[in-house]
Amino acid sequence: MDATALRRSWMEVESLGDEAAKTFYSLLFAADPRLRLMFPGGMTVQRDKLLKALGHIVSRVDDATELGAFAAQLGRDHRRFGVLAHHYRTVGTVLLETLRLCLGSRWTGQLALDWSAAYDVVAKIMIDAAHQDAQLNPPSWLATVENVERRTADIVVFTARTRQPYPYQAGQSCALHHPALPAVWRYLSPANAPRPDNLIEFHVRAIAGGQLSPLLTYLLQPGDVLTIGAPVGTALTQWRREPKDLLLISGGTGLAPMRAIVDQLTQEPAWGHSITLVVGADTPDDLYDMAALRRLYNRSPRLQVLTAVSGDSRTTGNSSSAVDVALASGPWRHRDVYLCGSESMVSASLAALHAAGMNPQHVHTETFTSYTYPPLVNIHPMQKVMP
Repeated sequence: MDATALRRSWMEVESLGDEAAKTFYSLLFAADPRLRLMFPGGMTVQRDKLLKALGHIVSRVDDATELGAFAAQLGRDHRRFGVLAHHYRTVGTVLLETLRLCLGSRWTGQLALDWSAAYDVVAKIMIDAAHQDAQLNPPSWLATVENVERRTADIVVFTARTRQPYPYQAGQSCALHHPALPAVWRYLSPANAPRPDNLIEFHVRAIAGGQLSPLLTYLLQPGDVLTIGAPVGTALTQWRREPKDLLLISGGTGLAPMRAIVDQLTQEPAWGHSITLVVGADTPDDLYDMAALRRLYNRSPRLQVLTAVSGDSRTTGNSSSAVDVALASGPWRHRDVYLCGSESMVSASLAALHAAGMNPQHVHTETFTSYTYPPLVNIHPMQKVMP
């Protein structure tokens, strides 16, 4: 299997943008119309996810460890859609036909063999992972909403109790579905560490043009029953591998996984390292979770919390970002850094951390989720905000 040839051909397909995904789904639904029920009515976001997932897999086809972990996670997560082993054969056939149509004369017999072999490897990992997971867990979990708090005009915090234990780790995410929107899912991160009473807290900001986030933000009520997919993500759980001092940088409701990590660590007496959490918001009113942060702050002498509140630079002259606030409070070169926020915030923060000399191996952020949050500026130590 020629990994270089696979990457090169995928770059050509990716350059076609949305057309490649449209071709794939048209062929897929023609091959098995029943599969259409697994997908939302509007396919724009789903098409984007397909391209990203395929690109991730292909770019790591010669990295057995990375490919194995990612594909196994996909296999477990796809159980919530009702995906069965025979569906993978259909998808494989359609994928090869899509590549043939997109690449035209550049689609050779050898390239077809390489793609077929690569897909077979990935499909087997996904099928095996799904089978193993089925011996331990349901395909999805039902959770009843117990409490809903609309903290700001566009942010809701709610708790839901799963009917069975939900085996996630602090820092992971899960796909969530409301029955009012068939086949529409959104990834959210629990804001608390796992609890014996199966209660999970979620933070949601309504995204303009979104489907599920406005429904959850404005219409969710206690008693609603949600469906939750298998936990996913490993980047924000690396703190378990090598305990060390941590710097956590969050933007908007990207606070949720960071708060879960802090919640977990402040419950562990053996954790003897310091934690600095930088919490970003657009306005002081958007610091929507200060009461919970105050409880965590009072619970652990190892925790420092800083808030970053944005101002209008035209009137305040302040244009610093959350990562600038964090770096100014350093040095952090010997800490592991965890980052969660909008794609633009994460990209800018990664660049700033790199420029500051941070080792990229010590910086952790998930890449399969995306959020939309305002820019983060200004700094107010929690000691000055909280009595």
